[in-house]
Amino acid sequence: MEAPNLNTHITQFSGEQTRGSLNIVALWMHATGSGAAFDDVLSRFQSLLGASGAQVVRQMRQPAQTRMIARRDQSAGKLFERPVTSFCAALFGDMSHHARAGSLWRLTEARTDRDILHDLDELGLREVCVLVLSTEDDFTDYLELHLSRPLPDHDLALLEMLGPIMAEGWRKRAPGSIEAAIAGRPFPVTQRGQRACGPILGSNNPAGLTRSEFRICTLVQSGQMPDEISELLGVSKSTLRSHMRAIYLKTGASGQVELVHLLHGRQGAKQGHDIRQGA
Repeated sequence: MEAPNLNTHITQFSGEQTRGSLNIVALWMHATGSGAAFDDVLSRFQSLLGASGAQVVRQMRQPAQTRMIARRDQSAGKLFERPVTSFCAALFGDMSHHARAGSLWRLTEARTDRDILHDLDELGLREVCVLVLSTEDDFTDYLELHLSRPLPDHDLALLEMLGPIMAEGWRKRAPGSIEAAIAGRPFPVTQRGQRACGPILGSNNPAGLTRSEFRICTLVQSGQMPDEISELLGVSKSTLRSHMRAIYLKTGASGQVELVHLLHGRQGAKQGHDIRQGA
Protein backbone atom coordinates (compact mmCIF):
# COMPACT_ATOMS: atom_id res chain seq x y z
CA MET A 1 0.00 0.00 0.00
CA GLU A 2 1.34 3.44 -0.91
CA ALA A 3 2.29 5.88 1.83
CA PRO A 4 -0.45 8.42 2.59
CA ASN A 5 -0.28 11.92 1.21
CA LEU A 6 0.12 13.79 4.48
CA ASN A 7 -0.51 17.18 2.87
CA THR A 8 -3.90 15.91 1.75
CA HIS A 9 -5.07 14.45 5.04
CA ILE A 10 -3.24 16.10 7.93
CA THR A 11 -5.44 19.21 7.93
CA GLN A 12 -8.51 16.99 8.36
CA PHE A 13 -7.41 15.69 11.76
CA SER A 14 -9.38 17.28 14.56
CA GLY A 15 -7.75 18.41 17.77
CA GLU A 16 -9.50 15.55 19.53
CA GLN A 17 -8.06 13.02 17.08
CA THR A 18 -4.58 14.46 17.39
CA ARG A 19 -4.69 14.32 21.19
CA GLY A 20 -6.25 10.87 21.05
CA SER A 21 -3.60 9.48 18.72
CA LEU A 22 -0.77 10.86 20.89
CA ASN A 23 -2.41 9.33 23.95
CA ILE A 24 -2.70 5.98 22.18
CA VAL A 25 0.97 6.03 21.20
CA ALA A 26 1.97 6.77 24.81
CA LEU A 27 -0.25 3.98 26.17
CA TRP A 28 0.97 1.55 23.51
CA MET A 29 4.62 2.22 24.31
CA HIS A 30 3.92 1.75 28.01
CA ALA A 31 2.02 -1.51 27.45
CA THR A 32 4.66 -3.01 25.14
CA GLY A 33 7.58 -1.80 27.22
CA SER A 34 6.27 -2.87 30.60
CA GLY A 35 4.15 -5.88 29.71
CA ALA A 36 1.03 -4.12 31.03
CA ALA A 37 -2.44 -5.11 29.80
CA PHE A 38 -3.54 -3.80 26.39
CA ASP A 39 -7.20 -3.35 27.39
CA ASP A 40 -6.96 0.42 27.88
CA VAL A 41 -5.14 1.15 24.64
CA LEU A 42 -7.56 -1.06 22.65
CA SER A 43 -10.48 0.77 24.23
CA ARG A 44 -8.92 4.10 23.16
CA PHE A 45 -8.52 2.76 19.62
CA GLN A 46 -12.21 1.89 19.56
CA SER A 47 -13.18 5.39 20.65
CA LEU A 48 -10.78 7.16 18.29
CA LEU A 49 -11.93 5.32 15.17
CA GLY A 50 -15.46 4.35 16.16
CA ALA A 51 -14.51 0.68 15.90
CA SER A 52 -16.86 -1.99 17.22
CA GLY A 53 -13.92 -4.23 18.08
CA ALA A 54 -10.15 -4.10 18.47
CA GLN A 55 -7.82 -6.99 19.10
CA VAL A 56 -4.18 -8.04 19.00
CA VAL A 57 -3.69 -11.50 17.54
CA ARG A 58 -0.83 -13.85 16.78
CA GLN A 59 -1.05 -16.05 13.69
CA MET A 60 1.08 -19.17 14.16
CA ARG A 61 2.74 -21.09 11.33
CA GLN A 62 2.95 -24.51 12.99
CA PRO A 63 0.40 -25.43 14.09
CA ALA A 64 -1.59 -23.16 11.80
CA GLN A 65 -3.83 -21.30 14.25
CA THR A 66 -4.53 -17.81 15.52
CA ARG A 67 -4.10 -16.97 19.19
CA MET A 68 -5.72 -14.03 20.93
CA ILE A 69 -3.36 -11.71 22.82
CA ALA A 70 -5.86 -9.00 23.79
CA ARG A 71 -9.40 -8.12 22.75
CA ARG A 72 -12.07 -5.45 23.25
CA ASP A 73 -15.53 -5.75 21.69
CA GLN A 74 -18.66 -3.69 22.19
CA SER A 75 -20.81 -6.83 22.15
CA ALA A 76 -18.90 -8.47 25.02
CA GLY A 77 -21.16 -9.79 27.76
CA LYS A 78 -24.29 -9.73 25.62
CA LEU A 79 -26.30 -12.84 24.71
CA PHE A 80 -25.38 -12.54 21.03
CA GLU A 81 -21.77 -11.60 21.59
CA ARG A 82 -19.66 -11.62 18.46
CA PRO A 83 -17.61 -14.82 18.26
CA VAL A 84 -13.89 -14.57 18.98
CA THR A 85 -12.78 -14.47 15.37
CA SER A 86 -10.03 -13.04 13.21
CA PHE A 87 -10.01 -12.11 9.54
CA CYS A 88 -6.21 -11.96 9.25
CA ALA A 89 -5.86 -15.28 7.42
CA ALA A 90 -8.74 -14.40 5.09
CA LEU A 91 -7.21 -11.03 4.36
CA PHE A 92 -3.59 -12.07 3.82
CA GLY A 93 -3.94 -15.61 2.48
CA ASP A 94 -0.55 -16.97 1.39
CA MET A 95 1.04 -13.60 2.20
CA SER A 96 0.15 -13.87 5.88
CA HIS A 97 3.75 -14.34 7.01
CA HIS A 98 5.41 -12.08 4.45
CA ALA A 99 3.74 -8.75 5.22
CA ARG A 100 5.86 -5.73 6.07
CA ALA A 101 5.78 -4.60 9.70
CA GLY A 102 3.92 -1.30 10.03
CA SER A 103 1.85 -1.85 6.88
CA LEU A 104 -1.93 -1.53 6.90
CA TRP A 105 -4.33 -3.81 5.03
CA ARG A 106 -8.08 -3.52 4.56
CA LEU A 107 -10.49 -6.36 3.90
CA THR A 108 -12.48 -4.26 1.41
CA GLU A 109 -9.33 -3.94 -0.73
CA ALA A 110 -8.68 -7.67 -0.79
CA ARG A 111 -10.14 -10.18 -3.23
CA THR A 112 -12.65 -11.46 -0.70
CA ASP A 113 -14.81 -14.52 -1.39
CA ARG A 114 -18.57 -14.43 -0.91
CA ASP A 115 -18.51 -16.46 2.30
CA ILE A 116 -16.26 -13.90 4.00
CA LEU A 117 -18.47 -11.07 2.80
CA HIS A 118 -21.46 -12.94 4.19
CA ASP A 119 -19.67 -13.38 7.53
CA LEU A 120 -18.98 -9.64 7.65
CA ASP A 121 -22.63 -8.87 6.96
CA GLU A 122 -23.80 -11.37 9.58
CA LEU A 123 -21.54 -9.75 12.17
CA GLY A 124 -22.70 -6.27 11.20
CA LEU A 125 -19.25 -5.28 9.94
CA ARG A 126 -18.40 -3.09 6.95
CA GLU A 127 -14.62 -3.04 7.22
CA VAL A 128 -11.72 -4.84 8.86
CA CYS A 129 -8.33 -3.12 9.13
CA VAL A 130 -5.21 -5.10 9.97
CA LEU A 131 -2.02 -3.37 11.07
CA VAL A 132 1.02 -5.65 10.85
CA LEU A 133 3.04 -5.43 14.06
CA SER A 134 5.80 -7.95 13.32
CA THR A 135 6.65 -10.93 11.15
CA GLU A 136 8.78 -13.62 12.78
CA ASP A 137 9.94 -17.08 11.70
CA ASP A 138 7.18 -18.87 13.62
CA PHE A 139 4.39 -16.30 13.78
CA THR A 140 3.04 -12.93 12.70
CA ASP A 141 1.44 -10.42 15.08
CA TYR A 142 -1.36 -8.03 14.09
CA LEU A 143 -3.55 -5.29 15.45
CA GLU A 144 -7.00 -5.94 13.99
CA LEU A 145 -9.86 -3.42 13.98
CA HIS A 146 -13.49 -4.29 13.21
CA LEU A 147 -15.71 -1.46 11.99
CA SER A 148 -19.44 -1.30 11.42
CA ARG A 149 -19.00 1.59 8.94
CA PRO A 150 -16.62 2.38 6.09
CA LEU A 151 -13.35 3.96 7.20
CA PRO A 152 -13.12 7.69 6.29
CA ASP A 153 -9.99 8.82 4.42
CA HIS A 154 -8.66 10.85 7.33
CA ASP A 155 -9.00 7.87 9.71
CA LEU A 156 -7.22 5.70 7.15
CA ALA A 157 -4.40 8.24 6.91
CA LEU A 158 -4.17 8.36 10.70
CA LEU A 159 -3.78 4.57 10.90
CA GLU A 160 -1.15 4.61 8.17
CA MET A 161 0.80 7.23 10.11
CA LEU A 162 0.53 5.29 13.37
CA GLY A 163 1.47 1.94 11.78
CA PRO A 164 5.28 2.24 11.77
CA ILE A 165 5.25 3.75 15.27
CA MET A 166 3.13 0.90 16.65
CA ALA A 167 5.31 -1.68 14.93
CA GLU A 168 8.46 -0.13 16.38
CA GLY A 169 6.99 -0.19 19.88
CA TRP A 170 6.02 -3.82 19.36
CA ARG A 171 9.57 -4.67 18.24
CA LYS A 172 10.90 -3.23 21.51
CA ARG A 173 8.32 -5.01 23.66
CA ALA A 174 9.25 -6.42 27.06
CA PRO A 175 10.70 -9.95 26.74
CA GLY A 176 8.10 -12.64 27.42
CA SER A 177 5.22 -10.17 27.86
CA ILE A 178 3.21 -11.42 24.90
CA GLU A 179 3.79 -15.07 25.76
CA ALA A 180 2.46 -14.32 29.25
CA ALA A 181 -0.64 -12.67 27.76
CA ILE A 182 -1.31 -15.68 25.53
CA ALA A 183 -0.81 -18.03 28.47
CA GLY A 184 -3.60 -16.14 30.21
CA ARG A 185 -5.87 -16.79 27.21
CA PRO A 186 -5.38 -20.51 26.57
CA PHE A 187 -8.09 -20.65 23.90
CA PRO A 188 -7.27 -20.12 20.23
CA VAL A 189 -9.55 -18.16 17.94
CA THR A 190 -12.46 -20.41 16.94
CA GLN A 191 -11.32 -23.10 14.50
CA ARG A 192 -12.82 -26.22 12.93
CA GLY A 193 -12.88 -29.07 15.40
CA GLN A 194 -13.10 -26.87 18.48
CA ARG A 195 -16.33 -27.46 20.36
CA ALA A 196 -18.21 -25.06 22.53
CA CYS A 197 -18.20 -25.72 26.26
CA GLY A 198 -21.64 -26.02 27.78
CA PRO A 199 -25.12 -26.19 26.21
CA ILE A 200 -24.99 -24.89 22.63
CA LEU A 201 -28.37 -23.18 23.09
CA GLY A 202 -27.63 -22.13 26.64
CA SER A 203 -28.39 -18.61 27.83
CA ASN A 204 -24.70 -17.66 27.71
CA ASN A 205 -24.45 -18.71 24.02
CA PRO A 206 -21.07 -20.48 24.52
CA ALA A 207 -20.45 -21.17 20.82
CA GLY A 208 -20.74 -17.47 19.95
CA LEU A 209 -23.60 -18.04 17.51
CA THR A 210 -25.11 -15.06 15.74
CA ARG A 211 -28.85 -14.48 16.06
CA SER A 212 -29.53 -16.18 12.71
CA GLU A 213 -27.32 -19.16 13.56
CA PHE A 214 -28.97 -19.52 16.96
CA ARG A 215 -32.41 -19.58 15.37
CA ILE A 216 -31.33 -22.14 12.77
CA CYS A 217 -30.05 -24.39 15.56
CA THR A 218 -33.40 -24.24 17.34
CA LEU A 219 -35.12 -25.30 14.11
CA VAL A 220 -32.62 -28.12 13.56
CA GLN A 221 -33.19 -29.24 17.14
CA SER A 222 -36.96 -29.30 16.58
CA GLY A 223 -36.54 -31.64 13.60
CA GLN A 224 -36.91 -29.25 10.68
CA MET A 225 -35.19 -30.24 7.44
CA PRO A 226 -32.97 -27.83 5.43
CA ASP A 227 -35.63 -27.07 2.81
CA GLU A 228 -38.15 -26.33 5.56
CA ILE A 229 -35.69 -24.12 7.43
CA SER A 230 -34.88 -22.20 4.26
CA GLU A 231 -38.58 -21.59 3.64
CA LEU A 232 -39.37 -20.68 7.25
CA LEU A 233 -36.55 -18.14 7.41
CA GLY A 234 -37.10 -16.81 3.90
CA VAL A 235 -33.46 -17.34 2.87
CA SER A 236 -31.90 -19.07 -0.12
CA LYS A 237 -30.41 -22.53 0.14
CA SER A 238 -26.93 -21.16 -0.49
CA THR A 239 -27.34 -18.67 2.37
CA LEU A 240 -28.52 -21.46 4.65
CA ARG A 241 -25.51 -23.58 3.67
CA SER A 242 -23.24 -20.67 4.56
CA HIS A 243 -24.93 -20.37 7.95
CA MET A 244 -24.57 -24.11 8.52
CA ARG A 245 -20.85 -24.03 7.71
CA ALA A 246 -20.41 -21.31 10.32
CA ILE A 247 -22.43 -23.34 12.86
CA TYR A 248 -20.32 -26.45 12.25
CA LEU A 249 -17.15 -24.40 12.65
CA LYS A 250 -18.27 -22.89 15.96
CA THR A 251 -19.75 -26.06 17.50
CA GLY A 252 -17.19 -28.56 16.18
CA ALA A 253 -19.92 -30.66 14.55
CA SER A 254 -18.82 -32.61 11.47
CA GLY A 255 -22.25 -32.35 9.86
CA GLN A 256 -25.99 -32.10 10.47
CA VAL A 257 -26.32 -35.53 12.10
CA GLU A 258 -23.66 -34.73 14.69
CA LEU A 259 -25.12 -31.26 15.21
CA VAL A 260 -28.52 -32.79 16.00
CA HIS A 261 -26.82 -35.15 18.45
CA LEU A 262 -25.00 -32.27 20.14
CA LEU A 263 -28.15 -30.16 20.35
CA HIS A 264 -30.18 -32.97 21.91
CA GLY A 265 -27.34 -34.10 24.13
CA ARG A 266 -27.21 -30.74 25.91
CA GLN A 267 -29.63 -28.49 27.72
CA GLY A 268 -30.94 -25.23 26.40
CA ALA A 269 -34.05 -26.30 24.49
CA LYS A 270 -36.26 -23.86 26.37
CA GLN A 271 -34.07 -20.88 25.50
CA GLY A 272 -34.09 -21.88 21.84
CA HIS A 273 -37.90 -22.23 21.86
CA ASP A 274 -38.32 -18.79 23.41
CA ILE A 275 -36.11 -17.12 20.80
CA ARG A 276 -37.87 -18.93 17.94
CA GLN A 277 -41.16 -17.54 19.21
CA GLY A 278 -39.69 -14.03 19.34
CA ALA A 279 -39.44 -13.82 23.13
